[in-house]
Amino acid sequence: MPALGRSPPIRPWVSTVGKRIQWSEPTESMLSTLRSVLELPRHEELEGQRIDLLVRDDLKEKPAGIVCGYTKLVKDEMVKVLQAQGPCFVIVIHKPVWDAFNEDQRFALLDHEATHCGTYEDKNGETKLFIRPHDLQEFHCIVGAYGARWAENRPQLSLDLAEPATDQDDQDDGEHAARMTAQGKPRP
Repeated sequence: MPALGRSPPIRPWVSTVGKRIQWSEPTESMLSTLRSVLELPRHEELEGQRIDLLVRDDLKEKPAGIVCGYTKLVKDEMVKVLQAQGPCFVIVIHKPVWDAFNEDQRFALLDHEATHCGTYEDKNGETKLFIRPHDLQEFHCIVGAYGARWAENRPQLSLDLAEPATDQDDQDDGEHAARMTAQGKPRP
């Protein structure tokens, strides 16, 4: 089972584009769902890897629609700068989406985000981490397990709560997630 991390209490912060971002602690229910997801055979490659879960209180919108969640990889220079213990994955979930989803959709969301977490062995036999891109617009295994439209049958979320995302937002989120991960302690 991968080591799950819970970040320390997270203070609101302002991104470099001036947007205030609120963060919440993941609930025990969220962590429990993620543990169940990571027990699926398709995630056995993540054994021994650290995965942190962060919760954003806002919505994030991209041209394709509202972002339910996303996965980041903390590695290379960010690990060194932040004095983290090594590369790890950070899954970010948007709380308004989580709250609107039923249990099956929550499981599918975390399964989808965990499927982005990938490992491979380099030529020296060392395990390396990477973010796995979608097979198509969605992962084959997620479509097979939950259907192609698993996220569509949710209550309508108010788009006026969502702010359009920018590339800078993505960079800010990754840096903030890395800072929180470097300060956190992995859970057994």
